[in-house]
Amino acid sequence: MRVVLEVVIGEKKGLSKTMRSGQQVSVGRSDWADFACTWDDRMSREHFRIQVDDVACKLTDLGSRNGTWVNDQPVKDVLLRSGDQIRCGNTAFRVQIEGDSPELAQTIHDSGYVKAPKNSAVKAALNGKLKGKFRHTIVHSGLNRWTFSAAEISPCALAELLNRLWGLYFIIDVKRAGVTLPPESTAAYLFDFLPAESQKQISPVLISASEDDCWMDFIPEAWGQDALIFLFSPQSHEELLAELRQASQPTRGGGVVGHCWPGVLTSILSSSNADHLPGYVSQLSGVMMESAEDPDQINLYTTQDLSKRLTLFGLKQIRDDVSESTV
Repeated sequence: MRVVLEVVIGEKKGLSKTMRSGQQVSVGRSDWADFACTWDDRMSREHFRIQVDDVACKLTDLGSRNGTWVNDQPVKDVLLRSGDQIRCGNTAFRVQIEGDSPELAQTIHDSGYVKAPKNSAVKAALNGKLKGKFRHTIVHSGLNRWTFSAAEISPCALAELLNRLWGLYFIIDVKRAGVTLPPESTAAYLFDFLPAESQKQISPVLISASEDDCWMDFIPEAWGQDALIFLFSPQSHEELLAELRQASQPTRGGGVVGHCWPGVLTSILSSSNADHLPGYVSQLSGVMMESAEDPDQINLYTTQDLSKRLTLFGLKQIRDDVSESTV
């Protein structure tokens, strides 16, 4: 499911936030809110929360001072419909929901439809008690690189945690990883310029975490095989797939640029000039993969500063920040 929350009345009219199944977003005037409305002093610091699941999305008022209104009715806890208008403080939002199924959602909601995180590390992070450290570097391309130890926080846990902020996709070289995807998988081949039979043999695939619930199972097998890349993006599966297929087209010399493998993509994201980064990178919220030198190290590349958020999760920053862009 894809949900878009857009400001329709207020100082930042037109500003929007996209969510997918498994994500939750808090809205309020504080910088700590996922959707920060710092211009509206009549909002509470964290005013309301929206949680998205496979069948609908749920709004919860977080004990706000001035209340939350949906379609001009005060609410505390409600299932949203596509087109609903949410008002709080001096700001109003409209919610657009793709795949809205309110009848099914209500049935599941009665038995607790909003799924709790399965991973204990994610539960700890949401309570600000995640144990571990991170290092921050600005690399030559101008991107932020966040480094974690896979021994302290697993790639699976970190992916699930970040999936609550951004939509999650994977590029996986199935053959190199030695994994078998289920028949019902929505995996799409990136090398669409090859004959169908060749695609099955050598092409990496793109998988959407919101559409394939098997992704946690193959991460432990694929990690460390130079075969798995995590992409965080608000784009639809079709939009991202089209951009990646375009970036994967053979060069004049007949070769394929290795965007699909950590060993190559690490060099592209770290060492390229900002103007020479692949076009699709500017549309991504983040890219995560194993370090080319050490698979026990997790590298996350982003355009935004995550220091405050990672600290709120409970992680400690190693204070030896270096800017490779000036080296």
